[in-house]
Amino acid sequence: MSSAADNICSGMSPVTPGRSPDIEMKANDCASPTSICPEISNRVSFAVEGNIGVGKSTFLELIKSDETLTRLVDLHEEPVAQWQAVGGNPKHNMLNAFYSDSTRHAYTFQNYVFITRFLQHHNAAMNPKAPCCLLERSVFTDCCVFAKTVLEEGLMTDLEGAVYHSWFNPVLQTLPHLVPDAFVYLRASPQSCYRRLCIRSRTEEAAVGLDYLGKIHDKHEAWFVHGSMPATITPTGQAVSCGKLGEDLDGTSAVNVRVLDGKHSHAMLDGKTAIVVDCDAHLDNTWDWLESSRADAPFEGKRDLLQGCRPLYKDAEPFGDELKDLFHQRLRARENPDHFVKQFNA
Repeated sequence: MSSAADNICSGMSPVTPGRSPDIEMKANDCASPTSICPEISNRVSFAVEGNIGVGKSTFLELIKSDETLTRLVDLHEEPVAQWQAVGGNPKHNMLNAFYSDSTRHAYTFQNYVFITRFLQHHNAAMNPKAPCCLLERSVFTDCCVFAKTVLEEGLMTDLEGAVYHSWFNPVLQTLPHLVPDAFVYLRASPQSCYRRLCIRSRTEEAAVGLDYLGKIHDKHEAWFVHGSMPATITPTGQAVSCGKLGEDLDGTSAVNVRVLDGKHSHAMLDGKTAIVVDCDAHLDNTWDWLESSRADAPFEGKRDLLQGCRPLYKDAEPFGDELKDLFHQRLRARENPDHFVKQFNA
């Protein structure tokens, strides 16, 4: 029998006798987002996922430091500032409240995080500023990792979990453009993340311990490793599974391409591509890069990541324009995106 924690991220609807039919919203109950804003169908969206302190912000800083990429990529970092000052009032710090008293504020925090993330991603989709959208985490992070963890830890009651689930899936079914085209999973041990967390020294995260990071790590592993299959790339740039569900990563490579199984994450993620990047050995040097702003500081993880991603995009250009090329090639696989490419490649 599935638990409430399992259902919260499966895409399954809980058995609720007498439930109002109004809650059972389907994608065809509303106008398609692409009919309102046709550009949505021509955009490519990536979500960068990973544990607290793994190096997501560092990776995004490198993207922002490239002048060409800033014209090609509409980058959206997590709305942490909104969590630290609800309604613009710093006295209402939801992030600090959650870490200070998780039992009291777990449901409220998870609810608010989803709302702010949903509004951010929805507005970005409806008002495209670049051909590619890069998100720091996705709405699926909330249900597959954090909400599921607090529910399993008893910080949310089963009733609160059922309420969370009752609106999460209908929102996703109604607004499918919230589902990223692909995921980049930055993977590192809880110990590495804890060390980087201490370096970052965000006040609200002072109470985050190694045990909690271990649980968050396990949820990411269940999502992107145990809930996926090894993949090969076809000549058209599609990722096709070539191994067994949950098969170990290739330890000889810093980058592994996988295909997600929706039964082990969320139904709407079935068949999505996940690029798993080993960050244990490749992101440490970026702290020096951020502190000194030295353009020549090493970042082997970025190079490994881009080399691993290139097979996803046919007709690759020389490696000098790796990430620009990565985005362009994916765009060319979409229907009629030329007006976007020309606008941002002028």
